Amino acid sequence: MIILAVFVVSSAAALPPINVDLYADGINGNIFKAPGYTVYSGTVTEDGITINNHTAMGALVAYCQDNGINVDIIMTAWGEYLIQIGNDPGDYNNWMYAVNETVPWVGGAQYDLSGGEFVHWFNYKLNYYMVLTTLDKTSIYPGENITATVTWKNTTGTYPLSGASVNVSNAAYREGPSVGTTGADGNCTFQWSTPGTWYVYAVHPTYGSGIYNYPPVSFRCLPEVPVFVDIKPGSCPNPLNPKSEGVLPVAVLGTGSFDVTTIDPSTILLTREGIEEGVAPIRWSYEDVATPFAGELCDCHDLNGDGYTDLSLKFDTQELVEKLNLSEGKVELTLTGNLKEEFCGTPIKGKDCVWVKSR
Repeated sequence: MIILAVFVVSSAAALPPINVDLYADGINGNIFKAPGYTVYSGTVTEDGITINNHTAMGALVAYCQDNGINVDIIMTAWGEYLIQIGNDPGDYNNWMYAVNETVPWVGGAQYDLSGGEFVHWFNYKLNYYMVLTTLDKTSIYPGENITATVTWKNTTGTYPLSGASVNVSNAAYREGPSVGTTGADGNCTFQWSTPGTWYVYAVHPTYGSGIYNYPPVSFRCLPEVPVFVDIKPGSCPNPLNPKSEGVLPVAVLGTGSFDVTTIDPSTILLTREGIEEGVAPIRWSYEDVATPFAGELCDCHDLNGDGYTDLSLKFDTQELVEKLNLSEGKVELTLTGNLKEEFCGTPIKGKDCVWVKSR
């Protein structure tokens, strides 16, 4: 019996060596490539920590020790943790690994190797083997479209992922509903109308989920569209005679990124802070009458058209004076309205000042 026991122990200790393809890539390039590296049975010790050779981390540490490459590991509450391969400060504490192009959910010292695997250690900022999502916009207004592009990267390149579900959540690293599926180009375009900050990730049936990617990908849906408003276009300052029986011209200005024909003119009101009632225009037209002013609110310029169509509005002067209680001096007015229904009725808002003359 004693002889048999010794025989069994000796057989267990004499596990055959295995061969793996072992690579390491830092932020500034490849550190080593060791195809067909032979990993012998037993253990390896680094920084006072002993690891089984036939694991993803054990094979790495053994190779680095055999070839004079710096490797540093620490013990944490979650187990052994690799903090450095080589000496590049840009790689410090940024390591992760993949086996056969898949990132395991266990630490490298817990991943057992059987032979024939491709073990790749890399700086996580290189984004290997991740289902990555990028957005064409970081902010939108309600009802606008936004396009998510989903890709996957290995050592040969970055590839678009078709058939990936694009999901939107109200918090980072939290599951959310799908808004569509990517096509052959890796793109998925969807419309969003709820204001707030939203987080986007993708899930692919083969390559997994990007829900825990860092940093999380997000966009903001803004509550209203800011617009340029010019009272009395071409005039500076903007005088108003409270005795006038005529009209006060006001323009909502078009720009290279804003088309005023998307506005529903019937929803427009001129308002004043502290007064609930607003005044609607009596008529409107489309013409190029002014240029946006980007300075302080009650400053102005006297520039006319800039090549972009504006929404030119006319308000009854006496109605403005009476309903908005316009008295002598500088008065800030706010123009509100909505885009047309086909543009989701998104609110718009802009401000300008009028100088009310003494009566």
